[in-house]
Amino acid sequence: MKIVYFGTSEFALEPLKRLWASEHRVEAVVTQPDSKGGRSLGLMQSPVKKLALSKGQKVLEYKKPFDALNELREIKADIYVVCAYGSFLPESIFNLPKLYSINIHPSLLPKYRGAAPINWALINGEAKAGVSIFKINNSMDAGEIANIKELDISSDDNAQTLSDKLSGLSGEMILEVIDEIIEGKIIFTPQDKSKVSLARALKKEDGLIVWNKDAREVHNLIRGTSGWPGAYFFFKDKRIKVLKSRVIEVASDLLEDRDYKPSEVALAHKKQGLVVKCKNGYIRLLSLQQEGKKPLDDTDFLIGFRLASGDRLEKVL
Repeated sequence: MKIVYFGTSEFALEPLKRLWASEHRVEAVVTQPDSKGGRSLGLMQSPVKKLALSKGQKVLEYKKPFDALNELREIKADIYVVCAYGSFLPESIFNLPKLYSINIHPSLLPKYRGAAPINWALINGEAKAGVSIFKINNSMDAGEIANIKELDISSDDNAQTLSDKLSGLSGEMILEVIDEIIEGKIIFTPQDKSKVSLARALKKEDGLIVWNKDAREVHNLIRGTSGWPGAYFFFKDKRIKVLKSRVIEVASDLLEDRDYKPSEVALAHKKQGLVVKCKNGYIRLLSLQQEGKKPLDDTDFLIGFRLASGDRLEKVL
């Protein structure tokens, strides 16, 4: 089977590796052009491009998929596989292959269509996540489903760990779908429009912690925004990122006997850690990072950053 693979981000690596290791031929990889990044803001290759070039794979880079039309026509592929590519394929492109253009999407469609399904599943406290593989049509993530599988979300999962799990699952599933296409056993099932929900791209301000929420909601925000944009709070105009947390179900004996308000530090102890009051319950901030500095465990963070019981973790206006 002749395949053209469209992918850009790290999530797309595992399915591509599985296709390379199969009997199928990946004729070309289409990815987004190099973008500015890193401390020097120099041009950086996408994870897919970097890996593909290291394997001697033909790579096509186009800001707009339509610009690749002529080269793609020459390849005469049987199937296009799209995974975390970062751009919507126009009909003139997804109708080119002899058989199908199929997309790998990390959600249980029709739930969480859009750019950030993994993040929003965690932020919303979902118990399960999954991967859907569907036939591409003219609407975003709305095509008929070829295969769908789910997995449990661990209480320790964050956006990176869950993405890794779903990427691995995607690698298994894409080969199953291609085999079913070859054998003529593929069945495409329409999505239930009444169950559609959207997962828009995250913005930097989505990471701001609102302490007047339940501790579990704050914990889920920290998990769901890990990587980018990252969950954060302000203290005396300093932005502090929270990389890891844990909900405190029962107030510790170390906490002073007082009525804490949301955002107030309930415990700032160099051995026992940093605990903050939420609307309902408490949360321990296990790993933190001040702007321009390295991440630290809360106990190490408190050695160099002065916080005391009763301090409010909010921006001073």
